[in-house]
Amino acid sequence: MGSKPRHVPNDITRAKIKSLAEFLPQSYIAKHMGFTTKTLRKYYREELDMGYIKKDIEIAKTLHEVAVFDKNVSALIFLAKTRLGLVEPKGDPGADEDSQAGESLTINFEVNEAVGDVRVTKGSE
Repeated sequence: MGSKPRHVPNDITRAKIKSLAEFLPQSYIAKHMGFTTKTLRKYYREELDMGYIKKDIEIAKTLHEVAVFDKNVSALIFLAKTRLGLVEPKGDPGADEDSQAGESLTINFEVNEAVGDVRVTKGSE
């Protein structure tokens, strides 16, 4: 009874795994390639990391384009919250300003259509 031959990575498997890592979980990639997730991580750590990072960059770029060039308000608000750390005020929206818990914050969106730029600034009421 012999043991399974040792896996030897090559340029073709590296490229394929990097591509698959952009959108599939490691368990799916390993099953598709015919080896264990342990083997996948042992020999293809760089490809797994870079494939995932590449997709994250693509998603961030697309979100930025939708927010800035398409002037999508939902995307702008999402970016303002995640990139600038802005949060919505807490408390009852119908209550007095003085009785609300949390700070009030004004967000100003300036759109310069000539250069396709959107500037987000924190303002005061």
